[in-house]
Amino acid sequence: MSKFFHLFSGGLDSTVLLYDLLDQENSVFCLLFDYGQRHLTELNYAAATCEKLGVPYERILLAREMFSRSALTAGKVLTVDELNGGATVVPNRNMVLISMAASYALSHGGTAVTWAANADDSAMYPDCRSEFLQHLNRALRICHTRRMEVHAPYIVRTKRQVVEKGRELGVPFDETWSCYAGGKEPCGECGSCKVRAEAMS
Repeated sequence: MSKFFHLFSGGLDSTVLLYDLLDQENSVFCLLFDYGQRHLTELNYAAATCEKLGVPYERILLAREMFSRSALTAGKVLTVDELNGGATVVPNRNMVLISMAASYALSHGGTAVTWAANADDSAMYPDCRSEFLQHLNRALRICHTRRMEVHAPYIVRTKRQVVEKGRELGVPFDETWSCYAGGKEPCGECGSCKVRAEAMS
């Protein structure tokens, strides 16, 4: 049985992947990264899911200055047009979070980090592309005396396909959070809400 350390945001994709990993009887430990995102509600959803499923987790607080100029850590509500224009790109976020997750995993006997990037993300986010994953894994395989790598099984699947997988697994989508607006309820208008609704239609 593999021991995976899962990058878990509480969003739709990472929740489906968590259920998928557990369905395959893997040992999973979730890492919840707080980098000052305006939509911190997602981590409350992530923690609640871990507790419901009996999955151990740790919430890790990062220095606020690291991503302070991102649209996801400051600014106004994001529209679908802004999402398509790349306003939600957080420079090098995935490199930073995956590297930290890999360090944590290596320190705790892990064999891999799991990450739920999907194929639809690749058009806008350079660090959600297969090429990025391939190069990152080359580096991780030689960063330590033990092998470490990232598994991203959804990177070749569309978000709609991820939703279909979630339905097969019985994932309660109402217990996931996608909204970027930072409110107590999903706004239904920001880019992330629009993408989610389209994938689930």
